[in-house]
This record gives sequence, structure tokens and C-alpha cells, in this order.
Amino acid sequence: MVCPNCGTLNRSDTELCFQCKRPLAESSLRVATRCVSHPERPAQDHCSVCGSGLCEDCGTVVSGVVYCHACAGVLESGGVDREPVLRPEEMLRLRPATVGARMAAGLMDAALLGCGVVTLALLFWMITGTPPGAPTQPDANLVFWLLAFLGTGAYFVLSIASDGATPGYGQMNLVLVRSDGTLADLRTALVRFLASVLSALCLMAGFLWMVIDKERRTWHDHLAGTYVVQRDDLGV
Repeated sequence: MVCPNCGTLNRSDTELCFQCKRPLAESSLRVATRCVSHPERPAQDHCSVCGSGLCEDCGTVVSGVVYCHACAGVLESGGVDREPVLRPEEMLRLRPATVGARMAAGLMDAALLGCGVVTLALLFWMITGTPPGAPTQPDANLVFWLLAFLGTGAYFVLSIASDGATPGYGQMNLVLVRSDGTLADLRTALVRFLASVLSALCLMAGFLWMVIDKERRTWHDHLAGTYVVQRDDLGV
């Protein structure tokens, strides 16, 4: 069923939208026995979203999942801006990444970023003739840290937007998915990075929140609507 508020695809027996939690227009609790487009024909299959009956001539298969033409049209028209890798009911069975795995991935990313910052500092020193941090060059220091911040943002945003994972997450077999079952996109990655700055400024409380969160989500995961899960569960 397609949510009239946000356009998210929901399973047929859901009364509240999986994404925005708004009530759906209707809930199809009964499985149709006749084709929705050809009532004279018995249903051979059913739409995985709205539950509509489909005869042998109806239905659209996307990545092994059967949709009626209406729900498939939502995917094509941008109601969901990426093809879901998981259906809503599958989201409920995902294994959240462990705290240890996330910390290990974070350390790997921090090591890579550290190498990048050191390289940037050496280039900055060679070009300006002044090492970063020199008290005599406050304007130059501001430029250096601005470049370091932008580079850090590009590292996280672009890597997540391209494959749903940073290099560190990739090494730990982790991936970021949104609550609608799609991999994190560019906008989600940008929101998550900016929110992670807030998590860090609050004495890292936003990062440590995953220790007590039952879904192992940080503040920036909640703000961006993302989950860090095992890639093996997605089959991608």
C-alpha cells in the first residue's frame, strides 16, 4: 500500500505508514482471490505491497519482488527515489550492527581521515610556508581547518551516497539503510554527517547513545532516519 502522505510503499496489512507513521487510507487485511485488473480471472499471485490479486498477465517483477502496476509506478515515478533493497517486514528482522563492529569501523575511518589531514597539513605548509597551528597566521589556520572539515564531510557523504557505506563500514561488512528499505542516498548522507557534528559537539553523547539504544542507533541515525546493519542481511 502506498502512503498518501509520503509516498512510501508499505505492506498490505499495515495501518500506519512505516516511514512517517501516519494512518494509511485503508488496510487490506484480506488476500484478494481475483485479479484486480481482470475480475473474471483468478489471482495467480499478489502484489507484495498492496495485496492486490494478479493474474498471469498482470504484475511487475522488480528484483524478484512482485508488484501491481500501480505500486510499480510509484517506484518508477519517484515516490521512492531508490529501489528498496528490503521490504518493510524485512526491516523488522534486520540485525543491528554491534557496538564493537561500529567502533572498529569508526577507528578505520578515523585512521584514513588522519592520514588525509596529515597530508593536507604538509601540503598547506609547503604552499603557505607556515605550519598549521602557527599563532602568527590565524587566517591561514581558519582556512586549513575549513578545508579539513570539508574534506571530512566529502569522505563520509560521497562514500555513503555511492554504496551505503564508508570504507570502514565496508571492511566490517556494514551498510546504512533508510527506514523505507533503501540504501542511504546523497541527501541522507549529508543530513547524517551534519547531525554527527552535533553528536560530537555534545561530548560524543550522540555517538555513545548507540550503547543504550535497542536498535544501536546514534543521534545522527535517528535524525537522518538510518540504520546500520549487516550487509549480509541485504544480499547486496
